[in-house]
Amino acid sequence: MTDLLLLTAFIDSSIQDSTIDALLAEQAVQGFSFIPVQGFSRDHATFDKAEQVAGFRQLFKLEIMHAPEQTKTLLDCLATLNTKQPMHYWLTPVLAKGTVGES
Repeated sequence: MTDLLLLTAFIDSSIQDSTIDALLAEQAVQGFSFIPVQGFSRDHATFDKAEQVAGFRQLFKLEIMHAPEQTKTLLDCLATLNTKQPMHYWLTPVLAKGTVGES
């Protein structure tokens, strides 16, 4: 088991560029993944009309592997973003990490 955590957060598509810019400027971030996802919810009240018709919101799933002492810095960085909706996140312990296929 490693001492690393995986921060997973869902980012509204309207703040995609500002999220990337903020994370690239943050010294605590070594790298991250930004994956487009379709967010489904029973609470359609927060969806705009196009999202209500489609039945989902276009979101981005952000993943950042980091040391536990960096968690507050990362969450503070994300909290500075101007969001229309609350940003949902969770932390997961990283059981193992490595590289496959290295020579």
